[in-house]
Amino acid sequence: MDEVAVQEEHPGTDELGRLLGAFASARLTPDRASVKRLRANVVEDARMRVLEARLSRGRGRRARLAALAVAAGLTIAGTASVTAASTAGGPLYPVRIWIETVALSGDENTRALERLHQVDARVLDVERAASAGDENAVAAAIDAYRDALGAAVDEAEVGSDTDRLDALKAALGLHLVVLERLSQRLPEPAMQAVNHAIDASNKAVERIDRPKHVNGGDSGAGAAPQPTPDPTGSREVHATDGPTATSPGGSNGEGDQGH
Repeated sequence: MDEVAVQEEHPGTDELGRLLGAFASARLTPDRASVKRLRANVVEDARMRVLEARLSRGRGRRARLAALAVAAGLTIAGTASVTAASTAGGPLYPVRIWIETVALSGDENTRALERLHQVDARVLDVERAASAGDENAVAAAIDAYRDALGAAVDEAEVGSDTDRLDALKAALGLHLVVLERLSQRLPEPAMQAVNHAIDASNKAVERIDRPKHVNGGDSGAGAAPQPTPDPTGSREVHATDGPTATSPGGSNGEGDQGH
């Protein structure tokens, strides 16, 4: 169908074509003023998007900082509460000591040293409780000290390394100085508890100074006589065997009869 036929069938097509052409010319080839307005709108839109992103990040950062501040405050408050509860006399004090004990090393020498550190820590607990004037805390720390001391002596006596016992004895000398000084300035109930700790320390020193075979270690003086092997290998001769002991040949100690 040619252009004339289209015009005849659809009148006004030429006018519509001119309008569409003018519209396309205005939109596709805008004048300078239109271009300037478009550029300004684009720049403003981009600037607003950047600003909104910054504000959003700022709000998120402030929210995170606020959350961190709250969490830190709760952590500090919680830590302070746990620390207060785990001091001598507090409800978590036995739990704290149990955790320390469970965490001890499996190595013999390291474990003995860690036991010694536990005893040192219990003396510090006694000092702090005494400085706070808390008699219940003093009593709890003294009980823990005595338990730690007994365990430390047991660990130090394991094996044949006497250096562990010497180190423990030296530490006990310092502990006695501290405890005796505390006993002189504490009121009566706390003073009695400290005196019990002093007695326990002195007994521990005596136990360390005791010969090891008396503590259940090596045999020595006072040990039961051990059987002596007979050179012939037929029997063992004991220290209690008398002159009537039977000889390997079956005769008594008076000599063979009829020879």
